[in-house]
Amino acid sequence: MSYRKKFAIKHLRQDEIFSDTAIPVLAHYYGRMGKRIHAYLHEMNGENLHSLRIALRRFRYVLELYCPSVKPNRFTEVYELTVDLQNILGERRDIDVMRDKLGEISAKTGNALPAEIMHELDTKRAQLDTLIPAKLEQFVANKQVHKLVAD
Repeated sequence: MSYRKKFAIKHLRQDEIFSDTAIPVLAHYYGRMGKRIHAYLHEMNGENLHSLRIALRRFRYVLELYCPSVKPNRFTEVYELTVDLQNILGERRDIDVMRDKLGEISAKTGNALPAEIMHELDTKRAQLDTLIPAKLEQFVANKQVHKLVAD
């Protein structure tokens, strides 16, 4: 696949001024994120979580780029929702990485991990696994997000 086709954004015309490109570009990245949200909610595994985090990060970067083109109140609300969601997903991913690394160390040294540590990680992971779907639904249902990508 050529890079031009890979990075093409539907409904984006070459002759538009920068601020007029905000809606199609943000809608494009929101759509990609929506697919990752759907995949994650369908199967909550590490790979889908990682893909969702990447898509959310890309959406956030594009949102930051278009900050001057977005109404201030709308930008603030969507940006804060995005950052909050990114932090929660990051914390959840960190637990998976930490468990894997601790497991490697345990196997390498032959020392069992203290049950309290694993219990603490498992408890926090379960809390986040309950919180994440609610936060994703809140993000997807937010009126300011919809206005941002469809205005």
